[in-house]
Amino acid sequence: MAFLSLQSLGASVRIALLVGLCGLIDNGIEFNRKCSLSDQKYSNNGDVRAFSGRLCDWDTARLFQMLFCNSCDRKSVVKPALDKIYVDHAGHGDTRTVQEAVELVMDGNKKRVTIYISAGTYTEKVLVPNNKPYITFQGSGSDKTVITWNDNANKTGSTYKTASVAIEADHFIAWNISFKNTAPTPGPGIIGAQAIALQVVGDKCAFYGCAVYGYQDTLNDHQGRHYFKECYIEGIVDFIFGNARSLYESCIIRSNLDKWGAITAHSRLSEDEVTGFGFVHCSLIGTGQIFLGRAWRSYARVVFASTYMEEIINSQGWDDWGNKSADETVFYGEYNNNGPGASLAGRVSYTRALSSMEAAKYTHIDWINGSDWLHG
Repeated sequence: MAFLSLQSLGASVRIALLVGLCGLIDNGIEFNRKCSLSDQKYSNNGDVRAFSGRLCDWDTARLFQMLFCNSCDRKSVVKPALDKIYVDHAGHGDTRTVQEAVELVMDGNKKRVTIYISAGTYTEKVLVPNNKPYITFQGSGSDKTVITWNDNANKTGSTYKTASVAIEADHFIAWNISFKNTAPTPGPGIIGAQAIALQVVGDKCAFYGCAVYGYQDTLNDHQGRHYFKECYIEGIVDFIFGNARSLYESCIIRSNLDKWGAITAHSRLSEDEVTGFGFVHCSLIGTGQIFLGRAWRSYARVVFASTYMEEIINSQGWDDWGNKSADETVFYGEYNNNGPGASLAGRVSYTRALSSMEAAKYTHIDWINGSDWLHG
């Protein structure tokens, strides 16, 4: 009886593997040399309708190296940069989790990469690090695509570490997605209940049609220039806070307060800092008696213009956080607001009734230099 040599046996195994590969291709797995993901469908509202399995050219080249090349450098085939990545928790995309998709983006990325996230709830902490700029999260609707976690400061030892989603990279964009922190609602006097749903540290970041859910410290608008358009944000205490230079346009801001709280807590440290929150054409709704803002730092700057205010707004409007010296340095402005909570009668003495021109400085796209980086 003749026996196959080890060399012949190895060749036979390789041939068998190649035949198997051909069988996979014949059975309909896309063999797309450009890895264009052309068979993946995306509707106008961001819903990822279908995914197809595929073998890209880099997969193929690597496989043929493994099968037929004993001496070549197997590291020489480098995975090309992707400009589209699909996430589906049921396993029909490139990844099952959002964080895995972020990790597929090349460090030092210099072009827009869109991560399409199908409908579903993704229970995970997500970090977009500062070495991965130009990422877009495209959800299937803020009522359909949700990223959620449940840390609070008691668990992590730091408010900053509680964020369900933390954006540290510049040029980040999100469309039609919800960010949630489901840590327990803080009761009266509870310490360490801060629980961030979304934390934005990068510069030139924009959010369209998104929703941010939490209780205390819901949105950490930490630093940088940011734009929120037609977003929904809810909480009870200081639920929009930080020291960013941001514009909120046509947003719904909901208080879930039982007794006392504040919408904003801006932390501008000096009059030299070009930071502040501007709100225009927004709606302030919900429950309780809530302040428009309180002075986390002595030079806090917040402006509301052409905004509808329900009767939930405390008639005093603003709070100095017990620091009377801040009354001389904070910049709390209002212009052309309407609704039962918009009356300036009863406002604290340091409220500024702004003119149209004064308000426009903080409620126009130029406040965040948006004409330089917002596109479309």
